[in-house]
Amino acid sequence: MTAPDGDPNPDLITTGADFGRALQALRDRSGLTIRQIAGAAKTPVATTGDHFSGKHLPLERAQFVRI
Repeated sequence: MTAPDGDPNPDLITTGADFGRALQALRDRSGLTIRQIAGAAKTPVATTGDHFSGKHLPLERAQFVRI
């Protein structure tokens, strides 16, 4: 799920759980809150929280990249 440099590889993320783990790893490194990430990605906080919990993947690739 990660590239050789340790960053999550989007091409290897296939499930909501994969996405949630990758997001959490990036969030841990960034120190941002889910609310801050939702604001930057222009997505609802509840939806962003669902992504972090692995409930589902973003519907659009553009949203996937923004988050």
